[in-house]
Amino acid sequence: DPCRRFTFGTTIENRATRLWLLSRVTLLRTKPFDFIKVGLCVHFSDCWFYGRDRRQLVVVLLSLAFSAMNQTGWDPTIKLSHLDKSGQRQYEIKINNNS
Repeated sequence: DPCRRFTFGTTIENRATRLWLLSRVTLLRTKPFDFIKVGLCVHFSDCWFYGRDRRQLVVVLLSLAFSAMNQTGWDPTIKLSHLDKSGQRQYEIKINNNS
């Protein structure tokens, strides 16, 4: 979707959990962690979350849930302006406050 700059994601298989960040340029993910034990090590940095209590994981998830649309990856300068019967889409892009 052209209206997205990036997106966050979560996958859970049994108790193995990963957090994801996908942008147009890169994909970042955590190492799998047990969301019951909450031992989270980020794949691309030091273990900043390992051994901390569950409240911090809840804060991360609530922060994502209650973030503004532009904080969760939606680009406010791009809007779907037209969708015709054949499924062709046209977008309006604002540049320097002009369409």
